[in-house]
Amino acid sequence: MDKYRLGHQDTKSLRSIKQVALGVFVPSWQKKIMKPMVFCCWLFLLLVYQPTLASQGDIAGKYLLAFHACEQNTCNDPRNHQVYLAESNDGAIWSVVPGWTPHNGSVPDVVRRGDSLYLYSTTGIRRYRFQTKTWEDPLPVTLKTVSGAEEMYVDPSPIVDKDGRIVLFYLVGTRGYDPARCAPGQTSCTKYFRSAVEVDGSDGTDFQVLDGNRLEIPITSQSSASDPDLFSDGSRYVMYISRGNSVQVYTSAELNGAYALLSGLPEGYLNQNTGGIPSGFYHAETRKYWTYVHIPQGNIQVIKRALHSSLSTPLTATDFTTVLTGADVAGLGPSWSVASPGFAVNESSSPISVKNILNTNTFKPGDTLVWEILVDGSGKADIYLAIVIPSGEFFTMESSGNFGPANKASPIISSWQITPGQYRVLAYSLSGIEPPGTYSLYALLVTAGKNPLESHNWLAVDSVSFHIP
Repeated sequence: MDKYRLGHQDTKSLRSIKQVALGVFVPSWQKKIMKPMVFCCWLFLLLVYQPTLASQGDIAGKYLLAFHACEQNTCNDPRNHQVYLAESNDGAIWSVVPGWTPHNGSVPDVVRRGDSLYLYSTTGIRRYRFQTKTWEDPLPVTLKTVSGAEEMYVDPSPIVDKDGRIVLFYLVGTRGYDPARCAPGQTSCTKYFRSAVEVDGSDGTDFQVLDGNRLEIPITSQSSASDPDLFSDGSRYVMYISRGNSVQVYTSAELNGAYALLSGLPEGYLNQNTGGIPSGFYHAETRKYWTYVHIPQGNIQVIKRALHSSLSTPLTATDFTTVLTGADVAGLGPSWSVASPGFAVNESSSPISVKNILNTNTFKPGDTLVWEILVDGSGKADIYLAIVIPSGEFFTMESSGNFGPANKASPIISSWQITPGQYRVLAYSLSGIEPPGTYSLYALLVTAGKNPLESHNWLAVDSVSFHIP
């Protein structure tokens, strides 16, 4: 089989397939002796793969809750805190995920992206892979400013942006004293809350601090401000801030914009002295907000939840129901505190899909075969486009615009920032000398830079067949 040239388009320079269609000029097929069927590992994987929703693995609950636990006599020292992760199908009844091994850390939060969980705490990040059902060892997390200086941070709150990147919101850290309060001897100060965007390829470990502050809160020596938590209610971004055992609400139209105190609440307080260190979620189906806090109960702390229809009405103690205590966690007990809830929905936050579209499924001489792909989702991916001929061999389009050697997988575009849309891949007029038989076209999106021979790196795959009599 000859190599088929990708016309005049330069795929190496494409920032988006949407900007330049993949119009392909394919010369006439040359007669040749067909080689025996070749089973390449990549082709075999494609043929046996059945597109499904991401595997839930051992973590099957619809919702996730990260929290830390400590024995009542040791909680004042964050070094004694242990990180846990629980799951639930209703947000009210929680159980620790199967096989969980706690690790050192405090004020955790969690987010899901694709087939991975990202669990952040003061000790860094711990990732879970749904495809292999495995937890990786904790890794450090680094935030750097534009100048390259490392930024101290506490209370990280992750959220996935519209481009599929993790954004961390955090309180700027301090050394030698509680970062939520003023330095010893100060009667007043300002607490700064910022955001940092994930560095490409770091998989949640390295972040670039964005310019400006998302929020500045003046406090006195008798008050505190800490633990930002970010979520969207569909019309705006909401930032909860812990003010001791109270929650203050700020909003912004842009994820990384400036956040303003929510009007309609007394000084922006959603609740006062009924729970702090909050985590929020908007349940669109019921149009209810779920607000989680922890609150002292005797000598320990417990986690409570309030369900409410608005952010404009203050919550009272009767609005909160206890959903988790130390006694609910196997291996702990009634003398243990559970605190600092971090909520996440256990579904891919950036679903990616690809679908092949053919103008028909049978072609005769004089017909024009038009191949398009429909792509949805967000994030970055390497794109593989392949044709399997009747002999069983396959050929992929390379970035040069040619079809490459038989049975070798090469991406046509690497690290493409996915932009949803429908794109023209190929338009070919049949001359009548094409070998008869059944052909298959494949479109495969792979995690940027990852091996396409390993199915757990696949983000989306689809195939379609056509016949030449």
